[in-house]
Formats: sequence, structure tokens, C-alpha cells
Amino acid sequence: MAGTLFNALSALAYTAANICLRDASRSCDPVWISCIKAVPTALVAWLIIARRASRGMPALPSGRLLPALIGTALVMQVGGNVSFQWALPVLGLALSVPLVFGTLILAGAAASRAILGEPIGLRTLLAMALLIAAIAVLSWGAEARQEVASAPEAEPVAATTADAASWLAAVAVAVACFSGLCYASCNVLIRRVAGPETPLSAILMVMAMTGVISLGAISLWRIGWAGMAATTAREWMVMILAGAFNAAAFFSLGLALERTPVTRTNLINASQVALSAAAGVVLFGEEITATIVAGIALTVIGLTILRRA
Repeated sequence: MAGTLFNALSALAYTAANICLRDASRSCDPVWISCIKAVPTALVAWLIIARRASRGMPALPSGRLLPALIGTALVMQVGGNVSFQWALPVLGLALSVPLVFGTLILAGAAASRAILGEPIGLRTLLAMALLIAAIAVLSWGAEARQEVASAPEAEPVAATTADAASWLAAVAVAVACFSGLCYASCNVLIRRVAGPETPLSAILMVMAMTGVISLGAISLWRIGWAGMAATTAREWMVMILAGAFNAAAFFSLGLALERTPVTRTNLINASQVALSAAAGVVLFGEEITATIVAGIALTVIGLTILRRA
């Protein structure tokens, strides 16, 4: 019960973070956004670490785990967060989030079965099939909408413009799927190493601090001090809010992974697909279609079956 609650909180907080990230993507560099997004998680993790240390409890990760944690953090931050942030303005919420979760569910299920030995029951398999079908339908609907929106009215430039838009969309789809693969590997590691001797706060501190340092350095190289200083007050607010929601979601997800199998956690979190599609329509003017409605319905059915698994 507690694991399901943390999963639900994680999904809601991630949706709120994705909305903020979508807004920030209109004007900010994707690496810079991802760097700022990691700051609140790092601050909260350090506060929890200090509290645990003051009580004489294990607070920091062991030295033998540190290289693996840093390596995984780089995969998550650069491969996961930056890739997702780059694809977001190209594909929109309704397509980016489903693609990430489609890859996350498949890769997470395969990895948890192979590495952690977690069983996958028939009901869970059915829920996975329905949710993956929902993701495919939502992706199809969002992609069709994008093709209509990007189709130029004038000739003879139409063919060239359409080809360029199609190529960019194909690259963005591949990048979004790669992002989901990176997130899946991170989830499996948290599930494997989190415990009394390696608290969640220590793991997330390494993940977040690695992001702040590595992405901060990349941002300095990409946009320089001038680009960072040009960030407006509104952009700071949106990015910090994204980080705050992401921190809440990250800690909720970590607590869920300590209590529930990776596949079940990923499936419940897939409710972000429906929530993000709705947010894309309501907040960003993305066109709603019959396929998007059908995808949301499949998501709800899949999650209902999952709760009974």
C-alpha cells in the first residue's frame, strides 16, 4: 500500500515537473535546464544526510559503491535528463513522455528480471501490454498532429521543409527512447543497492551532485557565463519549480523502489503518459485527437489491471 502511494505521488510530481520543463524548453538551453533541475534534489539530500549523521546513522555511500553510483548518475543526467529535455520542445509532452515510458517499461522489466530476478506475473504482463499499446497509440496520435502542424502551405519549399521536419522528429524519437533506456538502468541500480547501509538520500545526493557539477561544466562550455547570466527571473522560477517537483518525485520514486518491484513501479508511473497528454492539450495547445483519447483510455485500463495484480 505504501509503495503504491509513493508511486502515485511520484507520477503526479513528475507530471508537474514535466510541465515546467516544457515551459522552460521554449527559451533555455537543455543542459542548463537539467543542471538547475538537479539543485533542489541535491539540497534536500544533503539535509537528510546531515540529519542521519547527527543521529549516528549511516549517511554516506561506501567508497566501493561510489564509482558505480557516479557512473550511473552520468548516464541518468546526460543520457536521461538532457536527452529528454532536448526532445521535449521538438515532440511536445504528448509524444516525448510516452516514448520515454515505452522504453522505460520494456528495459526496466527485462533488467529487473535478468539482474534482480523479480518475477513478472500474467496480470502484470497484460498490464504491460495494454500500457505499451497506450503509449503506441498516444505516440501515433501526437506524431500525426505534429505532421499536420509542421506541414507548410507554400510550394516548392513544402517538400524540403517537410523532409527536414520528418528527419528532426525521427532523431527526437530516437533520443527520447534513449532517455528511457538510461532512466531504466538508473531505477534498477537504486532498487539493487538501496537499503539500511546505503540510504536513499545518499544515492540521490550522488545522482544530483553529479548532475549539478557535470551539467554545470557542460553549460559553461555551451553558453558561457553570459548565457547563464541572461536567464530571466521567470526562467529561474520555472526551472527551480521543475527541480522542486522533480525532487519530490525522485524521493517518492526511490521510496517506492525500496518497497515495490521495478516493473510495478514503472507501470504505475506510466500514468504520467495520460497526465502529460492532458497537460499538453490544456496548457500548451496541443491538438486532442481520437487516438490520444484512446491511448488515455488504454492507460487507465492497464493501471486498473495492475492494481489487482
